[in-house]
Amino acid sequence: MPGGQLYPLEINPHTGEPFLRLPPLKDNIILTPPRANDVKCFAPIINDPRVSVWLEGPPIPYRDEHAEEWLAQITKQSEDILAELREEDRLNPDGPLKLVGGCPVRHIREVLPDGRDVILVTLESSAR
Repeated sequence: MPGGQLYPLEINPHTGEPFLRLPPLKDNIILTPPRANDVKCFAPIINDPRVSVWLEGPPIPYRDEHAEEWLAQITKQSEDILAELREEDRLNPDGPLKLVGGCPVRHIREVLPDGRDVILVTLESSAR
């Protein structure tokens, strides 16, 4: 099967990071695993009163330390899912796609014309 167990994810040839690209006309938008440098993106969003009023669970004020803890947790989840898929690919390279317990790509980014990408939002059911 083209792409193996990571299908329909693509792999960034420079970083080795898997990502999911939206279809044409929006193909500058990708979903990636969480990254350590995403920490600084959480607090400004969660602390915004237009957002925080709708949230249950995360402490307010939300600090970078909270984001670091949350990011460590979701990064491990993402890495575990990717490892499970890669192991299935190794053991059963022509097998059907394996059902896993989550999505390893959850942060929405825009790919800029110069090739860099910037985070737009995260796909989380709740932030701690």
